[in-house]
Amino acid sequence: MHSNAQTPVPNDEHHSRFDSRMVSSIYFALMLVVFSVLALWILVKLQTLLVLIFVALLIATSLAGPVRKIESWGIPRAISILLNFLLVAGLVVGIIWFTVPPLVGQVTEAVASIPDRINQFEQLQVRFNELEEQYPVLTEVENRGTEYVGGLLETVTETIVALPAIITLLIFIITSLLTLSFLMLMTWSTIKPAAFRLIAPQHRAVTEHVLVTAGERLGAYVRAKVIISTIVGVWMYITLLLLGSPIALLVSILAGLFEIIPRIGPLIARAFIVIAVLPLGWRAVVIAFISHMVIDTIKGSWLSPLIEGHQVEVHPLTAFIAVLAGALLMGWMGALIAVPTAAVVQVIVEEVVIPWRLRQLGDLESVPNLTGESPPDS
Repeated sequence: MHSNAQTPVPNDEHHSRFDSRMVSSIYFALMLVVFSVLALWILVKLQTLLVLIFVALLIATSLAGPVRKIESWGIPRAISILLNFLLVAGLVVGIIWFTVPPLVGQVTEAVASIPDRINQFEQLQVRFNELEEQYPVLTEVENRGTEYVGGLLETVTETIVALPAIITLLIFIITSLLTLSFLMLMTWSTIKPAAFRLIAPQHRAVTEHVLVTAGERLGAYVRAKVIISTIVGVWMYITLLLLGSPIALLVSILAGLFEIIPRIGPLIARAFIVIAVLPLGWRAVVIAFISHMVIDTIKGSWLSPLIEGHQVEVHPLTAFIAVLAGALLMGWMGALIAVPTAAVVQVIVEEVVIPWRLRQLGDLESVPNLTGESPPDS
């Protein structure tokens, strides 16, 4: 009779298989670490491209609402998208056509007036020296101020010298953003089904809800920022024009652009306004300062709630922390995309993370039903 008992594996062969599995696991872990580091390095190198893609996505989401509106009139989607982009492109070309020539002229005039401003600062220095004899503590203030103004003038001078290249780069970036956003809108109907095939069927309703909610918030954010920046820029342009500033257009454009950066942007714009109006005298400085504070107050208490409503529900503390974190990680580009990114993260937390946690805690009554199905009977 033959015995059914299996022949025991020798200890050497058992250890050999164990060592082989352990070596394979270590190799796999090392390769995973290498590829993760490589992926992070590529992301860092491509951060400018990623920011451009994200901004193009913001433009696309902001135009999605008007596209749907035109579609509701019975116009095909492709023609609706084309009409919207023709309108946007026309506005951009018109703004560049009517603002760049006077802007270059004002910058040239600003450079030519630098000697006069230096003389004004020298006169101010004489008065400050008189005060310094009575208050020696002002010496340190003078040193810090001179250091800061010197660095600021150097930065401004470098920016002015590089202005033609900056304008060319800006036109290229705007063209690239409009092209990317146009392609995103045109191909969304093709990309969406292909992407949803990779998602489990039971999660598709939640994913679509998150994408729609995030898109609505991002679109509302961009539209609100464009309207508010335009209002602030026009307000300051009229103010500076009435004060007789030779660089009213340049400063008002900067004031409008800095509105894109929440919390910190208006403060930086106010500093630029004060420096630009300083040669016109202290009365002009006070008027310009108060004018910017007035429009900032109107914006905070009336314009923003009216234009944004509750569509951009990002807590002020969250927005401020996001701007600081973005600025520290990626400079001005990080500060630019910080709040929209925070809005997307907030949607994911509200619609995915919190319901998931409520299910873990057994609080099923508080979990939103996004599938459209009736809840099971208890």
